[in-house]
Amino acid sequence: MKAFRLLATSLLVASSMGFVSCGDDELEIIQMEEAYSNGDSFSTYGLNFMDYECRSSLYRENINYFSGLKDDHLWISAYDRTTKEKLLEWTDGRTFNRKRTVHLGYGEYKDIEISRITTYGACAKNKIFVASVCFSGESYSEYNILFQTATGNLKEMKDVNTSYIVDWYKESVVIGNCCYNDMGDTIYVSSNGTIRGVPISYEETISVSYGYKPQYILASRNNYKSGQTVWSTEYKLPFEVLSDTQKEYTLLDSSTNIWKYNLHLLYYSGEQKDYTFYLNIDNGTISESPDASPLLGK
Repeated sequence: MKAFRLLATSLLVASSMGFVSCGDDELEIIQMEEAYSNGDSFSTYGLNFMDYECRSSLYRENINYFSGLKDDHLWISAYDRTTKEKLLEWTDGRTFNRKRTVHLGYGEYKDIEISRITTYGACAKNKIFVASVCFSGESYSEYNILFQTATGNLKEMKDVNTSYIVDWYKESVVIGNCCYNDMGDTIYVSSNGTIRGVPISYEETISVSYGYKPQYILASRNNYKSGQTVWSTEYKLPFEVLSDTQKEYTLLDSSTNIWKYNLHLLYYSGEQKDYTFYLNIDNGTISESPDASPLLGK
């Protein structure tokens, strides 16, 4: 019995696999992983990149998005980069058409083939799935929003670039500056391009941050649709906080109008501190006790 080995090197834009098979000869495959400048490798999450064509990997903040064609069907998945937990996976039931006819101008057209599929954001909840996807190949890029509605219908909307997708209030989702319901219908278009905070309605959010004042907790209630601030609060912490202190806020309870938070502080010296505070989302009052404001069930 003879054994053959062919070593193949795989980079971002090219991948290959070495193999020899001849009669009763031993088959040995050496498969190298692809590398992505702005994305994690498929193997990090237990995926075999050779199962997908037109594939790509891209991370945004703490989420890594994988895309490609699996058995000629569009496939998208997302993973938490810290826990490696799979957040979503979706496969289009239709066979993907790689062919495109591109208008070059002056009445000229060119037939091209999609060679890369990139996902820039996605959201899956209840029965809906939404993704911001780019199909590209041969200096051609096509940006799309894929919206699978609560009834299972798939809508495709052209995107000017790569819109952020945000899981919003109840069944809604925000794409760019548009709020949609679970049927893919527009609820409203926002005049404010910045999303921050936790939604408490289709229009309003609660935001807590540390901003430029290390000694203070900054909180606000904002109307995302109009771009107006309903209220804004500054609360001075009862202990020293230095400018190089790292802070992390965690919302512990939002079941009433008095929200409970934990503030975790990590000082340069290595000292750590936890501080619990309460925020009245109706008027912006911040205190160390939930009894400082009337408690209303939500």
